[in-house]
Amino acid sequence: MEQEEELELVEQIRIMYLLEKKSFPKIGKELGMTVGKLSYLFKKYGIPTRGYKEGWKTRFPDGRFGAIASNWKGGRRPIGKYLYIYKPDHPHATKNGCVMEHRLVMEEKLGRILKPGEIVHHINGEGRDNRPENLELQDRSTHVHNHFAHGRDVMKLEEEIRNVKEENKKLAIDLEERIRALEEIIKRLKVVRP
Repeated sequence: MEQEEELELVEQIRIMYLLEKKSFPKIGKELGMTVGKLSYLFKKYGIPTRGYKEGWKTRFPDGRFGAIASNWKGGRRPIGKYLYIYKPDHPHATKNGCVMEHRLVMEEKLGRILKPGEIVHHINGEGRDNRPENLELQDRSTHVHNHFAHGRDVMKLEEEIRNVKEENKKLAIDLEERIRALEEIIKRLKVVRP
């Protein structure tokens, strides 16, 4: 390759890399060159290369979210006691593009998008059990009532537990007193018998 042709090629490479922000493999493919040959020309003519971070920012200017993220597992992830699905195009998606899976299951079951005030209740109380038969559509007041009804049951059970513990304390004290009395009787019997 003549010096003049090589200089034209290097200028073309410089434009593709620095201005068009193309990667080594893309440039090599377009020009029919290996990455090794490109690397040689970059070093020979002092073309500055991008660092690791700058390369990622060039390749993914908006970041690596969703299916292009390195830890992508299909968009389903647990957050707290619920499962979320990555659906950034959904009208009720969070700021990071996720929607609660149980809401999506109920929407599919009903054939429409849920209204903001509609609540999907897990019948068995398990937030990650999103089978359609375990989900029930409720309004806010019904949902709150259901949870407070269970709360009353819990409060009653807690009161019963407190009463049983109190009774156990009394029985333990009574048992200790009886043991002491029996020990006293045994001591007297030993003194009386020679």
